Amino acid sequence: MRNRRNRQPQTPPARGNPLVFQTKTKYQSSSRNADGVLILSRRKRPLPTAEEVEARKRKKLAIKCKRQSLISLSHQVTAIWEYGMLTAERQFGPANSREIISWLQATKPQYAQKAAAKSFLYRSLKRQRVAVFTPHLDPHRDKRSENKASKKRQNPEILVLCDELFSENQATAPKVQAGLLRNGFDVSLSTIYRIARDLTYRWTKPWHTDVLTPAQKFKRKLFCARLMRMSEEAMLRLISEWMFTDEKWWDIIGPASYKYVKGDSKMAVKMQNQVHKMFVVLCLCAHLCSLIIVCLCCAGAEE
Repeated sequence: MRNRRNRQPQTPPARGNPLVFQTKTKYQSSSRNADGVLILSRRKRPLPTAEEVEARKRKKLAIKCKRQSLISLSHQVTAIWEYGMLTAERQFGPANSREIISWLQATKPQYAQKAAAKSFLYRSLKRQRVAVFTPHLDPHRDKRSENKASKKRQNPEILVLCDELFSENQATAPKVQAGLLRNGFDVSLSTIYRIARDLTYRWTKPWHTDVLTPAQKFKRKLFCARLMRMSEEAMLRLISEWMFTDEKWWDIIGPASYKYVKGDSKMAVKMQNQVHKMFVVLCLCAHLCSLIIVCLCCAGAEE
C-alpha cells in the first residue's frame, strides 16, 4: 500500500507522437516484412539477397546432377564389363578392361588420363560386387512405396491370428476384431472380412438337406423320364393331384446358426456345416418330452 501511495502519476504520451520501438545492438539485423511486422534477428551477417539464394540453388543442383551422372556412368561401365560393347566405333566382348579404359579416355574428358579411367573402372566393379549384398542401398532402385506401411492383409502375424480366431467355435468378425485388439493390432471390420475371404473362410448357414445317394439320383432320373414320355394332358392331370411343400428354418432363441467355415468351394463348405435330419428330429423329440414332463408336473401340482 505504501508503494502504491508513493507512486508518481505518469503522463500519457501525446497522441501525435506514437511510440517508437528501438532495437538493441544485438538485434541490429532485424527487419520488417511486407505486412509491417518487426522480425527480430541476431544474425551477424546480413540476410542473403535473391541473387545469392539463386546461386546457392544452382550450385546444389549442379552437385546433385554430377553425382547422378557418376552413378549412371558407373552402371554403364559395369554393364559393358558384363556384356561387352557392339557399336559402330567399338566392338569387343565382356571383361575387356583395356578397351573400356580407352573408351573412357576417348568419351569422358574427366577421365582423359589412363590412371583416372582405370581407377574409375575398378572402383565401379568393386561397388557392384558390394551392392549385391546391400540391394537396398542401390541408388537406381525403385523407391516407390519403400516408406509406405505394409497392408494389414499382408501382415503374417495378423493372418495367423485371424486364422486361429476364425477357426474357433461361434467366431464372428467383431469377436475376431476384439481378439486382434487384445494382441495389439487395430484392424477394421472391412479388412477382417477381406482377410476371411483371402483365407477361404465363408459365412455359411447349416445345410439341413442330406446328400443324395446314387440310388436316389437314379430314381429321380427315371421319374423325370417317365413324366417326359407322358402327354401334356396326362401330365397335368397327374400333377394336379400333388401338393408341393418347402421348409424354412428360423432361430427363435439364441444366435443364428451361421458360422465361418474354411473351404475351397461352396460345396465343400456346405458339407462341413451339414446338419442331418435325424439329429434335428431327436432334438425336437427331446424338447417335446421336456414340455410334456413340465405339463404333467404342473397338473400334479394343481391337483
